[in-house]
Amino acid sequence: MILICDHKYVAITISAVFLIMAIAFDGLPYGFFTVLRFVVCASSIYLAWLAYDHTNSWAAYVFGFIAILFNPVIPVYLNKPLWLKIDIITGLFLIISIILLRTPEEHKKSGKGWT
Repeated sequence: MILICDHKYVAITISAVFLIMAIAFDGLPYGFFTVLRFVVCASSIYLAWLAYDHTNSWAAYVFGFIAILFNPVIPVYLNKPLWLKIDIITGLFLIISIILLRTPEEHKKSGKGWT
């Protein structure tokens, strides 16, 4: 069982929820998407650091790329259909990473071992 109260899962969950909201509500004001950029960028920086700290280099690079892509200070401007695809892929990655980035101890607690 994954404990949502753990700090890294909270960051992943918040980002995933914001991305899903952005996908579901296309007509939201621009200010919402600015907040979305801040939340996803900050969460991705934090998660990249956690992944790097746990010697999970592939995840550190992916989260680092997501942080750059959603950077609110120097925004990346893309067309709306492309952002929709990026939001979907990023949301799915964040949700999947909840399972992929568990520590060996968390895998043992869940009874599934470290695979």
